[in-house]
Amino acid sequence: MIRKTASVAVLAGLLLSSGASPASALQVSLGVRETAAGGGSQAAIGGDGGTAGGIEWINRDGLNVPLDNQWHQYAWDLDADPATAFAGTTANSVLEGAYG
Repeated sequence: MIRKTASVAVLAGLLLSSGASPASALQVSLGVRETAAGGGSQAAIGGDGGTAGGIEWINRDGLNVPLDNQWHQYAWDLDADPATAFAGTTANSVLEGAYG
């Protein structure tokens, strides 16, 4: 079984706006477009897969990024994390296919 994961490192800094109370954290999600599942091309990683296929959010708003001027690493487990349909005719809250 191939384990599919994605990770990202984030430097979270505090941005101040005039007169507004600044947020103390952000919520991060990973958006995945299933191009081949929608009848589009099966492009190489980073290639142009076109616009066919639905978009699924992985672990939607499940990762909290504190704005503390520190580096934080986040990981998504594409096999285990919940998927939420976002847009497209094939979006169904399920990652379909073995495209990566």
